[in-house]
Amino acid sequence: MQKNLSVDSPNSIFAEHGFEVIRDFVSSDILSLFAYYVQMMGGEDWEHDTGKVIGGEEGAWANRYGDWFSEALMLKNQPQVEAITGLSLLPTYSYLRIYGSNSVLPLHTDRDSCEVSVSMTVDYDSDHIWPLWSNSLSGQLGSFILDRGDALVYRGNRLPHMRNEFTTGKYWVQSFAHYVDANGSFADHKFDRRDKLGDPSVNSREITIEL
Repeated sequence: MQKNLSVDSPNSIFAEHGFEVIRDFVSSDILSLFAYYVQMMGGEDWEHDTGKVIGGEEGAWANRYGDWFSEALMLKNQPQVEAITGLSLLPTYSYLRIYGSNSVLPLHTDRDSCEVSVSMTVDYDSDHIWPLWSNSLSGQLGSFILDRGDALVYRGNRLPHMRNEFTTGKYWVQSFAHYVDANGSFADHKFDRRDKLGDPSVNSREITIEL
């Protein structure tokens, strides 16, 4: 059930901890469509990475910066994210990633275009949910179990976060949407300083690793 919050009444969980888990962040129909969309692309026009930068030597990631479906979903979900955070937001960019077996995500924070971020599980082939870890604003590290359609809304440029080695399956698909406070110090990062959304011209290899 979607929470009935207003921008003027921020969620106390997000305000206190800098994050909140949202179950069933999108409808089952949208989630199913998203999963089919990823399958049908079959890796076309993806950035492919391998090696220690991404995790284990056997790990492999495929990435799409500014993917059209992801950017459209970022706009659709913006009112909900504003309600959760209590902020008026500007969209910056989306990111779509397929993690391969043995992938590892080192502890890191994101760049300033990720002032408010949403990380949502799209699909996976795994025997178990692959947990992600994040600090709270107080510095306490905790783990989060996100099944298909579940999302973490978090302060991406402030909270260190990570994933341990993915050893329980073949692949994991994660979608990311990033925003900035329209009244904050990073408002000039709107559209990630692109002319428009849906423009994948920024080299994804220059983008700070995602949750």
